[in-house]
Amino acid sequence: MKNFNLLLLAVGLLIWSSQCYTAFSIVGPFTSSAFRCLRSSLHGSQPYSIIRVYQNSHSPAGIDTNALQTLTNAVAANFYSDIYVEICRGIDAASQINLVNDQILTPLSNINGFRSNYMIYIKVEPSINPDCLWEM
Repeated sequence: MKNFNLLLLAVGLLIWSSQCYTAFSIVGPFTSSAFRCLRSSLHGSQPYSIIRVYQNSHSPAGIDTNALQTLTNAVAANFYSDIYVEICRGIDAASQINLVNDQILTPLSNINGFRSNYMIYIKVEPSINPDCLWEM
């Protein structure tokens, strides 16, 4: 599964082939000062974060309670950010994405300075949550 995570970041980096981006996969909480510190170490490349907004490793699966604040902190530190969902096999996929829309994307769209569209990456990996197992 680690190869899949690297592929996910590689795909994100290929989107901006005309600019140099450095991508980070973030599982919050991550403060504004932590983002600024990370940004200062990049020496000219544009920071890009993919922030987990839905987790499947805890029971019950659901919105990462740190996600909204972590996204806010990333924007405050001038990070370009997108989001990822750790999809749960035992829950209807549409309801998981609707929850992300209702609890993350809609609140963000009501804050000045936030863009109106985000790339949503789907992360599929083994989970310790028995409700989200991918093994058949």
